[in-house]
Amino acid sequence: MHELVKGTVLDHRGDKFPILRHGVLSQHESVTVLQASPEISGGGSVLFEANIWGMVFYAMRIVGMERGVAGIHLYRVVGALALFVRHAAKMLETFGYNGSILLESCLVSIRGVKWFYGQPGSGLEHRGAVLDDQVRFVIPTNVETLVQKPDRLTMDILRQLMFAVNWHGPVDSEEKLEELLVKGFNYNFWPGQDLKV
Repeated sequence: MHELVKGTVLDHRGDKFPILRHGVLSQHESVTVLQASPEISGGGSVLFEANIWGMVFYAMRIVGMERGVAGIHLYRVVGALALFVRHAAKMLETFGYNGSILLESCLVSIRGVKWFYGQPGSGLEHRGAVLDDQVRFVIPTNVETLVQKPDRLTMDILRQLMFAVNWHGPVDSEEKLEELLVKGFNYNFWPGQDLKV
């Protein structure tokens, strides 16, 4: 497993993802990287795990500090989703998996947390979730679609996520979704990256 994970590393923000130099925990059937990328979560840790049965798991803290206020930066979340989906596509393709899969997303502790957007320090913000403190949804798909159209699936996740936190404006058309994904690519230092939709 460890060697397979080494072969799926992606460029991300001037480094690699997952970062393997901090150590990899391995059991017979799985690999876990506890500090897969401190850059994504604003210095916090990102957890990555994969196992031989085709489960690929990513977790990160999305709340960070912006201008001294706790909040979620939209472009960081978009960049992380794009990275995770593209990495999962590479993992499952490398493992040789075929067939149906589920993309499960979950946000917790989000009620009342502000969302920031625009350039850092620009002061642009959105109120965020008013009622729900947790959002969970599943998107059924297959490995072929994940490999060939990872950005389409990222946009599907973004649409669900943004509607769930009462902020449909950035995702209420295909054009806006693509613009938002490009901003996530820019966050990842992927300028000029072609969309795989």
